[in-house]
Amino acid sequence: MGVPYNVFWEEDSDMVEVYLKANRLKREEENFDAWLNGLYTSYALSTVLGSMFAKKGSKPKSYLEKPLELYKKEEQITREESSRKLYNKFRSVMSHFNNKKLQERNKNRFKE
Repeated sequence: MGVPYNVFWEEDSDMVEVYLKANRLKREEENFDAWLNGLYTSYALSTVLGSMFAKKGSKPKSYLEKPLELYKKEEQITREESSRKLYNKFRSVMSHFNNKKLQERNKNRFKE
């Protein structure tokens, strides 16, 4: 996700900051997903190797019964609220940007 050329060069710096913040959030989410994938892989390997090298007659290890609970309910609500706020801010900035461009086009159209 990058900043469009016209936004970078023609709009105010607040627009660029919004794109940068959105990009940072996306990268943090991708990093968390990679970490979580590694965690599940670790559990899977632990289960397989633990069962392979267990003493004879011992109960084999089992993999997780259900996915890990990542957030407490309160934390999940807070995260959803912050995501919603960021989304609404981005929408309002983009709406302002689109309205500004529309007004400029209408001005130029009537000048001719």
